[in-house]
Amino acid sequence: MEDKSKLEIEINGAKDIAFLKNSNLDDIEDLSLLIYTPVSLRFLKNFKNLKRLLIAGSIKDYSPVSGCTTLETLHISTSGAIDNLDFIKPLSIKTLELECFRTKAKPFIIPNLETIESLSISSVSAIADLSFLSEFTNLEKLFLFEQQSKVLFGFTKLKKLEVLHLTNMFHLKNFQELKTIPQLETLNIHQFYINRKIKTDAKAELMKIIADLTNIKTIRITINGDSNLYNNTVA
Repeated sequence: MEDKSKLEIEINGAKDIAFLKNSNLDDIEDLSLLIYTPVSLRFLKNFKNLKRLLIAGSIKDYSPVSGCTTLETLHISTSGAIDNLDFIKPLSIKTLELECFRTKAKPFIIPNLETIESLSISSVSAIADLSFLSEFTNLEKLFLFEQQSKVLFGFTKLKKLEVLHLTNMFHLKNFQELKTIPQLETLNIHQFYINRKIKTDAKAELMKIIADLTNIKTIRITINGDSNLYNNTVA
């Protein structure tokens, strides 16, 4: 049975969104936009009940997203440039997923929305300094993938954090900051690489501090398919 609450649009030109003018969009809660030709997002104002929005492709102006006040999940994936994320400030999103974009802003900082519970940052080279995340006090899940960060950040204020995934974080020198996490259900460290020289042995660095990580209930480290699981009954 077709799910009428979901809509996916492949956009190669304005003609691909022309049908929206005469459509009742009130039932659409999940919208995926696969954009191959830059278009204006002004049509988003016609979606009154959006809960999830995926924007994949290059967009010059994201400001219309700020009008999607019912959004709970926002996923942006683009090889284009984003100078700031001010357009999310009016929103009350719970899940934010950012992937691959470029920016001239340095440092690039994600606005700290009190509503964000789950945050994913993937291959966004401009976000190397993660220290701003120390103020995301309502985070429950954090996913970091292929960031160029050399250190993590102080987790002391993230008392609600339950899940932390670190995937292909090759530039990290060590995992010392993990000791500042108040309490964590699951830590996943995952690295996979082919013919790549790795400066830091992630497993060796983890073993140096694992005795101190009584704050983490379950730790799984997987290197090229070789997985090790550590359970802490104290946490």
